[in-house]
Amino acid sequence: MFDSFEPFLKLTKTSFSFQASRYEGWKGGQIFRQGKSNAIISATVIGENGEERVAVDISDHKLFDIIANINVFDEFITSRDRLQLIVIPIETNSSNVAIELFKMNIGATRQVKHFAKNEPFCCNIFLMNRSIAKITFSFSNPEMLLEFYND
Repeated sequence: MFDSFEPFLKLTKTSFSFQASRYEGWKGGQIFRQGKSNAIISATVIGENGEERVAVDISDHKLFDIIANINVFDEFITSRDRLQLIVIPIETNSSNVAIELFKMNIGATRQVKHFAKNEPFCCNIFLMNRSIAKITFSFSNPEMLLEFYND
C-alpha cells in the first residue's frame, strides 16, 4: 500500500505540491464534513526566526474555517508509513497523545506555540511508489483529522 520508512529520521526540508480531488474531515471517529476539492496543497521551504521551516499553503477557500490557508511546520521526519511535517512546542494550549509521543521520541521543535482551532500540529504525507497519494492534517484544539485525496 503506502511506502514504508524507518521511523523518526529527520529529513531535509523540501518543497512539494499536491492536487486534491476530494477531502474528508474527521472528529471522534466520525466524518463531519466531506466533499470535492480542487485544492492545491503546496509546501515551500522558508526562513523564519533564523530557522528553516516549511510553509504549507492550502488553496481551497471553502475549507478555511477548518484549516488555515498557510501553516508553518518546524521539522520534517519519517514515520512507518508516512512522512510528517510537525510543530511540537514545549508550552502550548493543546495536548494529546501524539504531541506527547513526538516530545518523547524526537523532542520539542520550539519553545512556545498556541494553536488556533484551524491550525494543525502535523501534516502527514503518504507516498505510493514515491509519489504523493494522500495528505492529512492532524489538529489538537480540538482533536480532528482533515484528509485530502487525489482519486
